[in-house]
Amino acid sequence: MAKKKPKRSKRYQGNRNSRLPKLVALGIDVPIKESIEAALHDDNWLLDQESISYQRSLDMHPELLKLSLSDRLPEEAIDENGNVWNVNIHLNIHAALENQLAQNEPEGITDVALKMEAEGILGAHEVRHVIMNSLANSIWKIQRDKVPFDEKAYMADIEDSYRLLCDAKK
Repeated sequence: MAKKKPKRSKRYQGNRNSRLPKLVALGIDVPIKESIEAALHDDNWLLDQESISYQRSLDMHPELLKLSLSDRLPEEAIDENGNVWNVNIHLNIHAALENQLAQNEPEGITDVALKMEAEGILGAHEVRHVIMNSLANSIWKIQRDKVPFDEKAYMADIEDSYRLLCDAKK
């Protein structure tokens, strides 16, 4: 028996998507090593890492940065593929990942990201999005199952997601 799709709320019915700003989801490539080095050489980074990482995330998305500077950052946007995404969640997960990369926490995350970027199959921003997807999945599992963060499962999910995406690109 086919699984029924849940009914969408009134908020998501109709031509709502046509009213959302159309933005490029991937943004620009900032090499991972460059981003880590910038964080480690910023004297204020440890004191104010959340806002600095958030700003770096905005810098990777020039369209969002421009909207942010004019106080018009949308709650949601639609990408070139028609996918609706929450802008604040996207930027905050970007910022969380930048913190993880700079601190190498969980241990090995920096090496994994640098290795994936060095393979050259995906750009630096795409690598970040692969990892961010795994981070979002981990957060969702923590909330849903009320369990602690599982570093091993997170790292395995990153590797699996990366390989699947690379295979799909071939």
